[in-house]
Amino acid sequence: MDNKSNKEEDLGFIGKSNEEVKDLANGDAFCILPWIHMHPWPQGKVFPCCLSNTTVDDVVGDLNVQTIEEVYNGPQLRKMRKDFLHNKKHHSCTKCYDQEALGRTDSLRMKSNEEFLLQPDNWHKFENKVDLVKSTQNTGRVDDVNMAYMDIRFSNICNMRCRMCGPDLSSLWFHDAVDSRYNATPTQAIHQIKKGSKDFLSQFDEYLPTVEKIYWAGGEPLIMDEHWYVMNKLVELGRTDVQVHYNTNLSKLTYKENDAIELWKNFKNINIGASLDDSHARAEYIRKGTVWSDIEDNIKRIVPNNLCANIDLDKVKTQKIFRWLQKSGVTNSEMLKTFNCGVGFCIIINKKNLNKVKLIFDKKYKPYVIGKISKNKKKVNLSGTINW
Repeated sequence: MDNKSNKEEDLGFIGKSNEEVKDLANGDAFCILPWIHMHPWPQGKVFPCCLSNTTVDDVVGDLNVQTIEEVYNGPQLRKMRKDFLHNKKHHSCTKCYDQEALGRTDSLRMKSNEEFLLQPDNWHKFENKVDLVKSTQNTGRVDDVNMAYMDIRFSNICNMRCRMCGPDLSSLWFHDAVDSRYNATPTQAIHQIKKGSKDFLSQFDEYLPTVEKIYWAGGEPLIMDEHWYVMNKLVELGRTDVQVHYNTNLSKLTYKENDAIELWKNFKNINIGASLDDSHARAEYIRKGTVWSDIEDNIKRIVPNNLCANIDLDKVKTQKIFRWLQKSGVTNSEMLKTFNCGVGFCIIINKKNLNKVKLIFDKKYKPYVIGKISKNKKKVNLSGTINW
C-alpha cells in the first residue's frame, strides 16, 4: 500500500458539527441521498438516484456482481460524499443544479435535503441522518449502510407495452424493439437483478428495520416477486409505518396468493400513482395491454365501499392553458373527462395534518382543499363549476 493510501486511512473522520451539516444541506451542492439511497436499474447498473445522469461515468456500481454494501462504499459513492462534504458539485447531478439555476426550489436534491434533514417539526427524527453524515470517514466510507429511501427497479417485467416506454423497462416491448430500426436491439426480454438467485433478496433483510420510504416502479411492481417479498417482510417486521409510494398501471391488484388491497390495509401511508393518461379506448391505445373495464374495477376496489370523494369544482384553481381550451369551444364535461384542469394529483389526508403536508411542498405547488371523503354509495360526487 502506498503512502497516499496510508495517509488517507489515518485521517479518520471528516469533522462536521450539526450546524455545519445543516448549512451544507441548505447550500447549493450537498445532497443527502448518497448516504441513504441508491437507484439500481433492472440490468443491475446502479445510479445515485432516479434523476442522475446515466453515462458510464455516472454508474456507481452493479448489483449483478456486487453486494449492496460494496456499492454503498464503492469508490464512486465515496467520492460523491467527499465532494458534497466539501460543498463541491458533482457531475452526476446536473439535472438538479440546472433546475435550481432557473429558480426552481423543488429539485429532487432540495426536496430530499428538506425531507430527510431539515424539516424543523421533525428534527428529532432526523438527528440520526446528521450523525450518519458526521460519521463519514475522509475516504468517503460510512460503516453503517443506511437505506432510508429505497427506489430499486428490480426487473422490467411488465404486462403492458406503453407507447412512451421501451424494452429497458417493459419486457413486452422486446419483440417490437427487435423489429424496429429505431431502437438498439435487445438480446433478452426480461432484465432482472441477480436473475435466478435465491439469496439476493435476503440482502435487504438487514436494512428493512430502518427503511423510511419506498418508491415502487417497474416494469410493473405489482407483478414482481421482489415487491411482494419486501412488502410482506415489512409487515412481518411490524414496519407498517414506512411511507410507500407506487407508480403502477393499476391493471393487476392480485398476484399469486397476494392481494394488494389486503396488503395496503396494514400500512399507515400508501400513495398510489396510477399511470393513466386517458380513459376507455384512448387509454387502451396509449398503454397497449390496458383493459379499461379492469382499471375501473380496480379503482372501485381501492376506494372503500360506501365512501365517496366529494369534489367541489368551485375550489379548483385552473390554469391559463385550460381556460384557453375551454373558451375555444370544448364543453365543461369534455374538459373534465379529458384534462386534469390544473389538478396535478390528489392526496387524501386527515384534516388535522393539512399544515404539516403543506410544509413538504414548494410555494408554487402548495396543496389546497378541493373536497372531502364522506359516506355515500357513489364513488365520486362533483359539485359546483370551475371558474374558467
